[in-house]
Amino acid sequence: MHRSTNNNVRSLAIARSQRNIPAPKESSSKPSTKKRKELTPATLSRTYYRRKEEKKTLERQLYGMNMQLQHLTRRKEHAKRRESMEVSKKKNSELRESIRGQRVIFANTQSMISEFLRGPDHSTYEPVIRLGTDQRERHNILLAMKQQRLDEAIAFLTERSRYMAMDTEFTDLQRFQATNDDVCLVRFDIKPLRKAQSVKQAFEGVLKFSYNLEISISDLMGDITVRENDDLDWDSSVAQHRLVTSITHDVQVDTNNATFTQYWGDGSGPRVERAVGDELGLSVCNYVDEDALYPYRELERVRQDITFFVMIAKYSCHRSKLPTATHTTPGNTSPSSTISDCASSVERERGITVKAQTASMVYQDSTTGQNYMLNLVDTPGHVDFSYEVNRSLSACEGVLLLVDCSQGIQAQTLATYYAAKERNLHVVPVLTKIDMPHAEVDDSILSLSSLLDVDPDEVLLTSAKSGDGITDVLPAVVDRLPPPLECDINAPLRCLIVDSYYDDYRGTVCLVKVVDGAIFPGDKIYSAHQKTKHDVQETGLLLPGRFKTKGLYAGQVGYIIAGMKNTSEAKVGDTVFREGAASAGLKALPGFQEARSMVFASMYPTDDCNFDDLRVAIEKLSLNDASVSTQQETSGALGMGFRCGFLGLLHMEVFHQRLSDEQGMQVLVTAPMVPYTVIDPTGEQSTVETPGAFPESTKYYEILEPMVEASIITPSSYLGPVLALAKEKRGVQTNLVYLEDERIIVTIEVPWQEVVTNFYNELKTISSGYATLNYREIEPLKSDIVKVDLLINGKVLDALSFVCHRSRATPDGRALCQKLKRVIDRQQYEISIQASLGGKVFAKERIAPYRKDVLIKSGKTVGGGDSTRKKKLLAKQKEGKRRMRTVSNVQLSQDAFWSVLSK
Repeated sequence: MHRSTNNNVRSLAIARSQRNIPAPKESSSKPSTKKRKELTPATLSRTYYRRKEEKKTLERQLYGMNMQLQHLTRRKEHAKRRESMEVSKKKNSELRESIRGQRVIFANTQSMISEFLRGPDHSTYEPVIRLGTDQRERHNILLAMKQQRLDEAIAFLTERSRYMAMDTEFTDLQRFQATNDDVCLVRFDIKPLRKAQSVKQAFEGVLKFSYNLEISISDLMGDITVRENDDLDWDSSVAQHRLVTSITHDVQVDTNNATFTQYWGDGSGPRVERAVGDELGLSVCNYVDEDALYPYRELERVRQDITFFVMIAKYSCHRSKLPTATHTTPGNTSPSSTISDCASSVERERGITVKAQTASMVYQDSTTGQNYMLNLVDTPGHVDFSYEVNRSLSACEGVLLLVDCSQGIQAQTLATYYAAKERNLHVVPVLTKIDMPHAEVDDSILSLSSLLDVDPDEVLLTSAKSGDGITDVLPAVVDRLPPPLECDINAPLRCLIVDSYYDDYRGTVCLVKVVDGAIFPGDKIYSAHQKTKHDVQETGLLLPGRFKTKGLYAGQVGYIIAGMKNTSEAKVGDTVFREGAASAGLKALPGFQEARSMVFASMYPTDDCNFDDLRVAIEKLSLNDASVSTQQETSGALGMGFRCGFLGLLHMEVFHQRLSDEQGMQVLVTAPMVPYTVIDPTGEQSTVETPGAFPESTKYYEILEPMVEASIITPSSYLGPVLALAKEKRGVQTNLVYLEDERIIVTIEVPWQEVVTNFYNELKTISSGYATLNYREIEPLKSDIVKVDLLINGKVLDALSFVCHRSRATPDGRALCQKLKRVIDRQQYEISIQASLGGKVFAKERIAPYRKDVLIKSGKTVGGGDSTRKKKLLAKQKEGKRRMRTVSNVQLSQDAFWSVLSK
C-alpha cells in the first residue's frame, strides 16, 4: 500500500516539473523581429512536437491524479476499519491489563499454596496406617480403607486436571523443605499413552512395574534393593511393599507402602468427567506410618514416605471437540459415544482427521418446537485429503467453516471456502478456541471480513472446551442453511454414494444421500458407472454408530448394506438407481470423478519371505481406503513388492503407519515420485509412474511436468526466506496479498515433484512453523526432466534410480553416491559407485578394498632386492582382485537401503 502511494507522489512531482518546461529557444544567430513569423513546415513541426509533449505531460499528470484519487478512496474505505481496529486495540489493552491483574492474583494464590505445602499436614489424602504383627489383621486393615482411598483419589485427580488438555504431556514439580525439616517433592504428570491399545493394557503395565518396584529400581539405578515382606498372596488389589534400597555403601533408604488397585472394564466403575469408554484403571499408594512387624530403623536408614495416585482412562482427542460438542448438545448421544470413537489409531495419534466422519442428529427449536433432522460431516483439513472434502461437499447444503482464532486463517481454510462457493453452498463462519490466552478474536474477524467478504456480525464465537457459544451453532445452521430443496420423494430413486467402508461381517457399507425417491430393504439396485446389481439388505442412519431404519427418503443421508464384497464396487460419486423400467431414462448425477493418485512409491517387505503377508495387509487396508492404487512389481535389488499410488505425501505416510500399527508389517518405502506425461516422436502420450519406465534419453521426447499452484500464508517477517525457498524449488511468484494481521498470502506456481520432496518441512523450518501451505493442480508444463541411474561395479541398482530436473541431476546424484559410500561395507575387492545420466557417468565414489601385503611373508621381504619378483607378485594380486570383482556381487543390507532412501 505504501509503496504504491510513494510511486503516485513521485509521478505527480515529475508531471509538475515537466509542466513548466519552456518552449525551445530560437538560435541566437537568427535576427529578432517583431513581425509574425510565417508558418513554414519547420515551424509547424516544432509546434506539433511541443503540443505532443505537453499532451503527454498532461496525461501523466492525469494518471497521477487518478492514482492519488484511488489511494484517497481506499483510505476512506479503510477509515472505518482503522477505527474498528483502534477500538479493538483499546479492548485488547484493557484485556491485557485484566490478564496482568489475574496473573498477580494467581501468583498470590501460588504463594499461599506453596507455603501451605510446607506445613507438616499439607494433604488430607495421607492417612495414618498402623499395622500390627498378625498377617490377616494387617490385610483386613488395608481392605477396610481401600474403597475410601480410591474415591478420594478419583475426586482429587478429577479436580486437579479439570481444566487441562489430556492429549498433551504436562509436568508440575515442586521441591521444598517442610517446617519439620523433611525434604519434600510434589509432582503432577499428564502422560498420553498413544501406543497403548486399551486402558487394560496400560494399567497392567503400570501394575507390573509397581509390583516389581525393587527390580525396576535396581535395573534403572544400579542399586541393591531388598524386599523384606510380600503380602501379594492375600488379594491382588491390596498389597504391601517393604523396600530397602542401598544407594551407597553408607546410605540406605527405607520405604514401606500400601498399594490399592482396581480395574473396571464393563462400565460398573465410577464415572470420570471427560473420560470416554467403559474402562478405568486406578492405583493408590500410601505409606505405612507404623509397622510392628517391620519397624523403621531411623538411626540406620533414611525413611522415605511415598504417596501417589495413578488414574488411567480414555479421553477424546482435541481434533473433534467442536463436532462432538455440537453432536452431544441436543442430547442425541452421551459424551462417552462420540464421533471421535470412530477415529482410527492414526487419527488419534496424529490429532488429525484423515477420513470424513458422518453423524445424524435431531434438533428441536426451542421457540417453535419444530424438529429438524441434521446431518453432520466432519471433514479433514489437510490438503492431501481434499478429495474427502470435495465428495462430502457434494452431499451438503451448507458449510460450517471453522477457523482457529489462535492461529488465524490458514491456507486450507481458503481452499475449503472456495470449494464451497464453487458449489453455491452457504457458509457459516465459526471461530473456535476463543478461550485460549493467545486467541486473536478481533484480528480473526477482520481477516474473515476482508479476505472472504464475511459479515463480522455473522461470525460465531465458540469454544468446545469451555462450552462457550456451542448452543448458538445449531440454531445458526437451521436459520442460515437451506433444506434439500431439489429432492423429490415421488420421483424415481437416485442416490449419491458419498463414502464407503468395509465391515468384516457385513461387507461394504455405503454412505449415501437420497436425492430422489426412497430406498428400502429388499430393493434391487444398480450403479450408473459400475453397472453392477445388488439387493439392499439393510438401511439406516449413522448416529454416529449404525442405527437400522425401515428405509431412507429423499433428502436424508444414511447407509445401505447391499452385499458388496469390496469397496471398489461402490465408487464414491457414483449414482444408484432402482432396477426397473421407471429408471430406464434417468441420468446419473453430475460430478462423478474417481480419485487420482498424485504420488507414487514402492513398498517392499524387509524380508522376502513376507511378501504374501504384505499383499494380504495391503488388501485389508485397501478395503477401507479405495483411493490407494496398487500394482505388483519386481526389483532386482529388493525383490517383489508393490507400486502404490496415493493422494499426497501425508496420505502415503498415514498408509505406511497403518501398515505398521494395524497389520504389524515392516516395509521399505522408496522415494516418492509424481506421474510425468511423456510424448514420443510420433506424438503418442503415456504416463510414467516409475523411474524404470522413464526413457533413458529424452533427446527425442517431450516431457510434461505436473504443476501446482501453491498458496502460502506466512507472517510478513518471513517473506524473504519463503520467496528464496520458492526460487530454489523452481517456483514462480504469481501473486502477493497483504492481510490485516501482518500476514501475507504468497501464490506461486511450482513443480509438484518439488512439493513432495521435503518442501513442506523446509517451509515450516524457515518460518518457525508459522507458514501454512495449500495447493491445487494446474496445467502441466514442458520441462527438462531426466533419469539418473545408480551403478555399483557397473550394474544398475534400479531401486535407487530417480527422476529429477536436469539442474538437480549432478548435485543429487553426487550426494547419493556419497551416501552410499558411507553405508556399504568394505570388501576384498574395489567397489565403484557411479551416477550416470543418459549412459554417461558424471559422479563416482570408490571404496578401497582390503589389501594383504604380498611382499611380506613370515616377517621377511619376498625376493630380497629383486624388483622383478616384487612386480610379479603385485601383478598377480591385482589380477586376483579383478577376477574377484568380476564374479562377486555387492550385497546391500536392508538397513543400508533404508538409510539411503529415508530423507
